[in-house]
Amino acid sequence: MEPGKEAFTTYELRTALDLIHDSLAVTTAEALEDLLYRIKNILPCDSVAGCLKHVDARGLPGNTVCSVRCEFPEGLLQRYISENSSLLSTSLGAASHRRHGLVAWSDLLRTVDPIQATEMAQAVRAYGLSEGVTSWTVCRQKRVGSIFSFSGPSAIRHGRYFRLLRYIVPHFHTAMARIAGTSGVSDASLTSRELVVLQWVQQGKTNWEVAHILGISERTVKFHTNNIAVKLGATSRTHAVAIAMEQRIIASP
Repeated sequence: MEPGKEAFTTYELRTALDLIHDSLAVTTAEALEDLLYRIKNILPCDSVAGCLKHVDARGLPGNTVCSVRCEFPEGLLQRYISENSSLLSTSLGAASHRRHGLVAWSDLLRTVDPIQATEMAQAVRAYGLSEGVTSWTVCRQKRVGSIFSFSGPSAIRHGRYFRLLRYIVPHFHTAMARIAGTSGVSDASLTSRELVVLQWVQQGKTNWEVAHILGISERTVKFHTNNIAVKLGATSRTHAVAIAMEQRIIASP
């Protein structure tokens, strides 16, 4: 098995699913911060910070809507969410064509000019932090984007933890958007076929299984699931189902 592709333990999977499930009920910053504390049970993480910002048509960040933190230095958080933050502009701006992504801090520093990299590294070290991972989620339809940063030892940049964060963080984004009142009904409605596909996905069916149930090609199912994700501002099948249930597009099981 290649590095970073190790199977998750039963405990990791159960904890991740519990976090995703509980994120659906989050309506306050305090409740979201409680979830951030709990993620430390499955992640080599010392502190977490997150913020939601308005973004323009290109995905570039504007004013801050709200922020949360879990043992993350307050001073660094304020610098981190400032209007001219290099970290925010680099993460959201460089990846504005993608809905979701992850980058290790050490890798992020290689993408900016040396002066910015030095300033960012010094700011992080001044608060006793070193390595970490930043995750971004951008929803152009609602003109919002979020960034969550997880600081910890070098192990945090390993592939297995990236994979856990890819599953979990988009749901934290949706929870934060709900807190800020920016998670309203999507602009575009789903077609009848997309709705049927989504209902089968909700029941845990794979693309192959949905294709055989509906008598269509697996490629067509993938086309529908991608359209669903784009319309709902979702980053994955699971995230799409969660958003659809929250917006009552489909009923909860």
